Amino acid sequence: MSDIIVNYIYFSQAWIAIGLVMIILEIFEGSRIFFLPWGMSALLIGIGLYLIESGILFAWLLPNQWYVIVAFWSLMSIAMTVLLNSLRRRAEKNTVDINDY
Repeated sequence: MSDIIVNYIYFSQAWIAIGLVMIILEIFEGSRIFFLPWGMSALLIGIGLYLIESGILFAWLLPNQWYVIVAFWSLMSIAMTVLLNSLRRRAEKNTVDINDY
């Protein structure tokens, strides 16, 4: 990968911007399946990187390879997708549908 892109992976502001863009895309798309989990996990990674940059968290928590951050982002997104789907099913299960006879 290009060095510029690899450097942006370690910037918390880039992850926060990615998360906000994906959450805004979710507002227009509305499925709560794709953009929302990816955006939420990008925001969490951005917050984590910010806490490491500011010295609140230990620096040894920051991985040395860029692909570890991207893999963690993917795994968090999959976990959030499963969580959001289970919450949506639980909410839909408790609603009364007028078409049910």
